[in-house]
Formats: sequence, structure tokens, C-alpha cells
Amino acid sequence: MNSLYNQNERVDVSRSPSDALLVIDSADRSTSTSSTGEALALPSTQPYNNFRLQKPQNLVQGGFTRLQLTEVNFPYAIPNVNTYTNTFWIRCNNPSGGAIIDQQIILQNGFYQGQTLAGTIKGILNLSARIAADIGVDWDCQYLPNSETGVSQNGGFIITAFITATTTPFPFALYPFDPTQVGIQPIPAKSLLNVLGFNPLSNWAYLTTPAPSKASLYSQLTYTTYIDVVSSKLTYYQKVQDSSSKTNSFGNIICRLYIANETSDAGSVGYYYNADPAALFNPVRYAASLPPGSAPFLIHRQFMCPKSFRWDMNQAVDWVDIKLYDDAGQPLFYSPNYAFPDFQMTFKCTED
Repeated sequence: MNSLYNQNERVDVSRSPSDALLVIDSADRSTSTSSTGEALALPSTQPYNNFRLQKPQNLVQGGFTRLQLTEVNFPYAIPNVNTYTNTFWIRCNNPSGGAIIDQQIILQNGFYQGQTLAGTIKGILNLSARIAADIGVDWDCQYLPNSETGVSQNGGFIITAFITATTTPFPFALYPFDPTQVGIQPIPAKSLLNVLGFNPLSNWAYLTTPAPSKASLYSQLTYTTYIDVVSSKLTYYQKVQDSSSKTNSFGNIICRLYIANETSDAGSVGYYYNADPAALFNPVRYAASLPPGSAPFLIHRQFMCPKSFRWDMNQAVDWVDIKLYDDAGQPLFYSPNYAFPDFQMTFKCTED
């Protein structure tokens, strides 16, 4: 175009390509045919981790060639102890020379902080008739303390056992499933051992070799370390498939959402003191911050380097499918027993 001040001078104009927003909300997976003045029609819904969004008209109509995922708002409220992660097994010899004892440890589903989780496991172990009362074994489970300060940090867990009458260390082994099924059934993708910081796949020999103590050095206290958001519709025109080091990976990932905040900070523990000097030696501790995923929290991401999806400019986006998977490649935990909060995503549709 010509310059405003000199009509004989040509000026090249550079501007960002025009775009439109496609905003989706998982709440829209639920519908009802009721309208004002009509009798109530019960709503129908789709699973939180696998749904399709569609309405009578196209979601986006226009000659655009790219989509970009620019923002995600994801209230994370998935219990770290759930149907995938609420159990593990202990195997030990009978000190009296009897048969090997296998005991399953099962926790109720819910959110557990480190100290609470350790205390719950300790209580269950010591209430077990087979490995506690019958053979006289005392069990302990602690949220691993920091060796320098003695204050419990966001570390790992330590499980120990000894024979009550003699305080002799009592060796045991940990399994993610029934030890009698080793070599018969596949190792489960998840168990309570994963939440405790024991990954059976990478620590199998350590966990299954009998010893009077088992310790993990770090536990994220979360059920999954990330969520893969997958869509076959939005990635349909990709010429290069997404890739992963995981065997059961997907080639149509639109986002990997890490269960973490963006400050990369370590959890910390504070103190409450009172005026009694004696209390200084035994202060009340409190968690100044909790590991993300061990309690409900909000994940909000505005991506600095958003993924771009190739799109056919002659095609409209008439529907969108969304599937959620955990870090084991299995569908993200979902149960109708919980009211899961809805999440939102924003896409930019670029015309040029």
C-alpha cells in the first residue's frame, strides 16, 4: 500500500493473521431437552474422561488452516487413593515356621496427606490378624523425615517391621498385586505403592526381596504425574503423529497437562510455638504447602509455545472428541461416586 505521507512510496504492512476462538467446556457433555414451560427431562451425560461435544450447527465455520491450544483451566480433584491405587500386598514368612503369609492392604478412596497416609497404613498393618496378632509383629509406617532437621518434608515413606517379643527385625516384601499371581497375571499399571513413591516396574527387585525395612526417597503423593488430553478429531489432518517413550502411547495428543504448579517449589513445613519453653522441643508442625495432587487444586496454563494442529481450510469443525489418560496410559480415573469439576480449553483458529 502507499504511504500516508508520501503517495509515491510503497509500504509493506505486516500484521498477525486473523483468527477466531474455539472455546470448549466439559460441562457441555451433559444435556437436557427441557425448556421453559415443559416438564422436567432428566439430563443425560457422558463420562468425564471420554466425551464428544456437538451441537446442531458447526462449532467453527471458516477457511482456517491451523488450530492452536492456548489455554487450559483444569480444576484437579482426583483422589490420590482411588480404585486404581487403593491397595498393595505384603508377603512374609511365618516366624513359627508355617506357610508364607500374603496379606492385602486396602485403603478407602480419598485424598491423603503424607502423615495421614502413613498413619492409616500403619493402623491397617497392626490390625491385620494374620501378620500382626497371629505372629506377633509390630509394624510402623512413617512419612520419611528429613535427615538434617528431623522435620517431615515432602519426601518418601518408610515401612518397618519387627517381632514384638524380641524386637528382632522382621523381613517382608511388597507387591502391587497378589504375589501368588506373579508370572500368571500382568503387573497392574497402578497400585498404592506408586502413590507411596515405590514404582514396582522400576523397583521390582528391591520391593520383592525380603527385608525388615522398605523406604522410598520421594513421593509426589499424587495418583498420576500428568494427564494426556487426546482428540482424534482435532488431530485428524496432522501429517506427523505425536510420539512418546511409553509403549501404549497415543499419536493424537493435543496436550500433556502436568499435575504441578508452575513455580517448581518444594513443599515446606512450618511451626507453631507457644510461650512454654518446654514446647520448643516439641513444636506443632503444619504444612505450609501441599504437594500438588495430594489435595484438590486448580491447574491454569497459558501455553507459551502452544501446539499447532494442521487443518483443512475446506472443512469446518463440526464436533470435538476429548479423551483423558493418566501416566500409565489408562483412562483417567473416573467414578460416578464423585462430582468431578468441569474443565475448559481455549483454541485459536487461524485463517492464514
